Amino acid sequence: MWPALPKVEQMTDNKREGGAGLSPIEDVIADAAAGNLFILGLYLLLIGSVLGISYRVGSRFAQLTCIGVAMMLFLYVFVNVAMVTGLLPVVGAPLPLISYGGTAMLTVFLGLGVVASAVVHDRPAVE
Repeated sequence: MWPALPKVEQMTDNKREGGAGLSPIEDVIADAAAGNLFILGLYLLLIGSVLGISYRVGSRFAQLTCIGVAMMLFLYVFVNVAMVTGLLPVVGAPLPLISYGGTAMLTVFLGLGVVASAVVHDRPAVE
């Protein structure tokens, strides 16, 4: 049904026989690195958007709530990336919106919902 994948020895033979360029294994690593940087960029965009919303909302409570949600997202991403790179021990923190984690996914969705609610129900600050 599915075509058989070449073995690692067959994939690296291209380089030993004088083939030019990267072997398929190195191409996959380059694609994975580019994909990881893209995903980290999307997380930075999401966190930056939440922080931008915190500057635009009128009430102090909504500002602090948005900053807290942005901090939660940053910590989830930081801990997950640090675990993958070996800087921190593996503790089981999932990558938000990508990895499957019941409670963590629920808290991320609830946090983003609170941020969206802060935008919709924005009122000027009472002084």
